[in-house]
Amino acid sequence: MSVEFISQNDQPADPALCALARRSIESVARCDGFEYPFLICVVFTDDAGIWELNRRMRGVDRSTDVLSFPMVRFASLDKAQYAPKKRDRDVQTGEVYLGDIVVSLEHARAQAQAYGHSMQRETGYLCAHGAAHLLGYDHETPEEKTVMRALEERALEQIDLKRIVQHD
Repeated sequence: MSVEFISQNDQPADPALCALARRSIESVARCDGFEYPFLICVVFTDDAGIWELNRRMRGVDRSTDVLSFPMVRFASLDKAQYAPKKRDRDVQTGEVYLGDIVVSLEHARAQAQAYGHSMQRETGYLCAHGAAHLLGYDHETPEEKTVMRALEERALEQIDLKRIVQHD
């Protein structure tokens, strides 16, 4: 399993934040039952950076907390039915490139304060949320949202980042 980190504005990514993100992502993959070696790229940015990506990639002209860009389409959430295609794997490492997660640390700080919990909890949650999207989860319907939130919370509880206040 590989998680690569990119920090915009030529600032090195905070090692503690990277370790937290890695733990969150690994926990989501374990809870989901995804058993293949994988690669995810995490980009830490600010509100201006994520606003530009959101506008350019999704046509949504506003900032947000997290964006996910999946590279693999799963036929179902049952990963026992998944077998990586050759095109999904890195030729050198054999890892499945699941995609990219972009987190606005500016948004994360504001949300942590609004929800009354730590920056670590909020960043861990946003990385878990992004990883769940890369593994095929969504929250477009109430049923999907319930399933996705249960996965995120189970994964975060396993790394001692329990929810204090409900996310919508």
